[in-house]
Amino acid sequence: MAKYETVYADLRERLASGEFKPGDDFPSIANVMRKHDVSMGTAERALRKLRNEGLILIRQGHQNQVVALPPKDELDVLAELQTIRTALNRVIDHLSGSGDRTT
Repeated sequence: MAKYETVYADLRERLASGEFKPGDDFPSIANVMRKHDVSMGTAERALRKLRNEGLILIRQGHQNQVVALPPKDELDVLAELQTIRTALNRVIDHLSGSGDRTT
Protein backbone atom coordinates (compact mmCIF):
# COMPACT_ATOMS: atom_id res chain seq x y z
CA MET A 1 0.00 0.00 0.00
CA ALA A 2 1.35 3.43 -0.94
CA LYS A 3 2.11 5.82 1.95
CA TYR A 4 -0.59 8.29 0.91
CA GLU A 5 -3.15 5.45 1.01
CA THR A 6 -2.11 4.56 4.56
CA VAL A 7 -2.45 8.22 5.62
CA TYR A 8 -5.77 8.50 3.77
CA ALA A 9 -7.10 5.32 5.46
CA ASP A 10 -6.14 6.64 8.90
CA LEU A 11 -7.77 10.02 8.29
CA ARG A 12 -10.90 8.44 6.84
CA GLU A 13 -11.16 6.11 9.84
CA ARG A 14 -10.89 9.10 12.16
CA LEU A 15 -13.79 10.69 10.28
CA ALA A 16 -15.85 7.48 10.38
CA SER A 17 -15.22 7.02 14.11
CA GLY A 18 -16.89 10.33 14.90
CA GLU A 19 -13.68 12.06 15.99
CA PHE A 20 -14.66 14.83 13.58
CA LYS A 21 -18.13 16.08 12.71
CA PRO A 22 -19.32 18.21 9.77
CA GLY A 23 -18.25 21.80 10.40
CA ASP A 24 -15.19 20.81 12.47
CA ASP A 25 -11.71 21.93 11.53
CA PHE A 26 -9.69 19.14 9.92
CA PRO A 27 -5.90 18.66 10.11
CA SER A 28 -3.84 20.79 7.75
CA ILE A 29 -1.18 19.47 5.41
CA ALA A 30 1.46 20.47 7.98
CA ASN A 31 -0.37 18.60 10.76
CA VAL A 32 -0.70 15.48 8.60
CA MET A 33 2.99 15.68 7.67
CA ARG A 34 4.03 15.83 11.33
CA LYS A 35 1.63 13.18 12.66
CA HIS A 36 2.40 10.65 9.92
CA ASP A 37 6.01 11.64 9.25
CA VAL A 38 5.37 12.01 5.51
CA SER A 39 6.29 14.47 2.79
CA MET A 40 4.11 17.38 1.73
CA GLY A 41 3.18 15.57 -1.48
CA THR A 42 2.03 12.48 0.41
CA ALA A 43 -0.06 14.56 2.84
CA GLU A 44 -1.59 16.58 -0.02
CA ARG A 45 -2.47 13.44 -1.96
CA ALA A 46 -4.22 11.86 1.06
CA LEU A 47 -6.19 15.06 1.75
CA ARG A 48 -7.11 15.45 -1.93
CA LYS A 49 -8.55 11.94 -1.93
CA LEU A 50 -10.77 12.87 1.04
CA ARG A 51 -11.74 16.09 -0.75
CA ASN A 52 -12.58 14.19 -3.93
CA GLU A 53 -14.91 11.96 -1.89
CA GLY A 54 -16.68 15.11 -0.69
CA LEU A 55 -15.64 14.57 2.93
CA ILE A 56 -13.49 17.67 3.51
CA LEU A 57 -13.08 21.15 2.13
CA ILE A 58 -9.48 22.21 1.52
CA ARG A 59 -9.11 25.97 1.83
CA GLN A 60 -5.78 27.53 0.93
CA GLY A 61 -4.63 29.80 3.74
CA HIS A 62 -7.44 28.64 6.04
CA GLN A 63 -8.15 25.62 8.19
CA ASN A 64 -9.46 22.57 6.32
CA GLN A 65 -13.04 21.71 7.22
CA VAL A 66 -15.12 18.54 7.49
CA VAL A 67 -18.18 18.73 5.25
CA ALA A 68 -19.48 15.14 5.42
CA LEU A 69 -18.85 11.81 7.08
CA PRO A 70 -18.05 8.63 5.18
CA PRO A 71 -20.96 6.25 4.66
CA LYS A 72 -21.19 3.51 7.24
CA ASP A 73 -20.51 -0.08 6.42
CA GLU A 74 -23.72 -1.96 5.57
CA LEU A 75 -23.21 -4.31 8.54
CA ASP A 76 -22.93 -1.34 10.92
CA VAL A 77 -26.20 0.04 9.59
CA LEU A 78 -27.93 -3.33 10.00
CA ALA A 79 -26.69 -3.61 13.58
CA GLU A 80 -27.98 -0.11 14.36
CA LEU A 81 -31.35 -0.94 12.83
CA GLN A 82 -31.59 -4.10 14.95
CA THR A 83 -30.83 -2.05 18.07
CA ILE A 84 -33.56 0.43 17.14
CA ARG A 85 -36.01 -2.39 16.46
CA THR A 86 -35.32 -3.94 19.86
CA ALA A 87 -35.83 -0.58 21.58
CA LEU A 88 -39.09 0.03 19.71
CA ASN A 89 -40.36 -3.43 20.64
CA ARG A 90 -39.69 -2.63 24.31
CA VAL A 91 -41.66 0.61 24.00
CA ILE A 92 -44.55 -1.23 22.32
CA ASP A 93 -44.51 -3.86 25.05
CA HIS A 94 -44.49 -1.20 27.74
CA LEU A 95 -47.33 0.76 26.14
CA SER A 96 -49.44 -2.33 25.61
CA GLY A 97 -49.02 -3.19 29.27
CA SER A 98 -49.13 -6.87 28.59
CA GLY A 99 -45.51 -7.59 27.98
CA ASP A 100 -46.66 -10.02 25.30
CA ARG A 101 -46.29 -9.06 21.68
CA THR A 102 -47.23 -10.68 18.45
CA THR A 103 -45.34 -10.00 15.26
